[in-house]
Amino acid sequence: MEGRRAEWVTLYDQDGIIVQAASPATLLAMKLRALERRGLRDAGDVATLLTILGIRSAEEAGDLLDDFFPAEDLTPRTFARVEQILASGPLQMPRRPPFPDFS
Repeated sequence: MEGRRAEWVTLYDQDGIIVQAASPATLLAMKLRALERRGLRDAGDVATLLTILGIRSAEEAGDLLDDFFPAEDLTPRTFARVEQILASGPLQMPRRPPFPDFS
């Protein structure tokens, strides 16, 4: 079963040079996978992405992971880590940084 494809935001596209960054949903899916192996080192990034995406429960985070990686569920350990991150309270919505000027 194939999951949702990674989504990319183009930051620069000029003279045959394209610079792209992963969308917040794609980044969160990758960070949730990392949360299993890397412990809470990515907790700040996960908290920020949960806020940006309006995700308020570990179940919702698991659904997003399942969208991108259908064969992978949040493990009980990762589920608990997401709950711990969410229990620390919602973050203020971060200010979107300006697009970089590559000229």
